[in-house]
Amino acid sequence: MKVVKNRKMGNGTYDSKIGKIRIFEHDGFLTKIDLNPQNYISDNITPIIQLTMKQIDEYLTGIRKTFEIPYKLVGTDFSKRVLTVMSKIPYGEKCSYSKLSLEAGFEGAARAVGTVCKKNNLPIIIPCHRVIKSDGTFGQYQGGLDIKKALLELESIQQ
Repeated sequence: MKVVKNRKMGNGTYDSKIGKIRIFEHDGFLTKIDLNPQNYISDNITPIIQLTMKQIDEYLTGIRKTFEIPYKLVGTDFSKRVLTVMSKIPYGEKCSYSKLSLEAGFEGAARAVGTVCKKNNLPIIIPCHRVIKSDGTFGQYQGGLDIKKALLELESIQQ
């Protein structure tokens, strides 16, 4: 087994317009965003963490509509495919779980797509908040329905 030394890892927690957000980075890639974290860990702010905080704040104030942050997807081939397709849902638009499953090449897998949304490590950056139920209702959101509603309202997507 090869031991890799000097891997760069960072994290940072800050108060945003929608509540506390904790951001994680590993080797120059954004790896996780935690909305409304419940416990405190000490910050290790890196340039990627700073860039992510800046771009999320720009998004939350309506200045930014897309993100330019290097990130790394983890998970199964299925989840990576769904997340990749989800990342292409344009600002201000929404997509149903069933339509997303079809566009990702997995027709009829709406429930599995919902699970991928629930486990999305990069909410906001990969916009799972734009994925809703076929009947037009919001569905669930890992950061809570209040945050999902706020993000959709920010983008002027109404239920």
